[in-house]
Amino acid sequence: MPHSMGSAGRHPPITRHLRLAPNRAILVDLVRFGFSGRPEDFGYALSDHAGVVARLLDHLGPRGCHVVGHGLGGSIAIVLAAARSDLVAGLVAIEPNLDPKDATLSRTNPDQPEEDYLAMGHAALIAQAEGCAAGDPGIASYPGTPRAADPRAGHRCATALVTVSLRETFFGLTIPRTSVFGALTLPHP
Repeated sequence: MPHSMGSAGRHPPITRHLRLAPNRAILVDLVRFGFSGRPEDFGYALSDHAGVVARLLDHLGPRGCHVVGHGLGGSIAIVLAAARSDLVAGLVAIEPNLDPKDATLSRTNPDQPEEDYLAMGHAALIAQAEGCAAGDPGIASYPGTPRAADPRAGHRCATALVTVSLRETFFGLTIPRTSVFGALTLPHP
């Protein structure tokens, strides 16, 4: 399960649901997010992240996985499913960016030069997350995840999202696939 932008691979309430109990859940911290490695030479394209997830699955051994990804993770999951059909038997992409225009929240990062985002933009994103979480106990821990993310990774991943179109890729997949959007993100083309 790849996570959304500025998040991390921890979704324990979802993975502990009784209906999912017989299945193995693999939660992924994307490179330079959460508690993952911080290599200096990572590329940040969606295909770079999909390649890391594929190598992890190759190492762990499962085949025919049902991959769930949210936001950035949904877009990465689409790229993974298209590139490695041996690994992915089903896909749930939650609020993925199918077109560059879908990246409305992520667009605020690349609209700033990288150095400006590093100097001020990431702190503003954390402050915004803290403001949202203050009134909602369900997401009270969320601001900790952008704090753990590398600001450069956030900027470069957002830049990758606003430069790619995955609509044809998603609809061209031959595996069972679902795209999910929340009520607050609808209507969506």
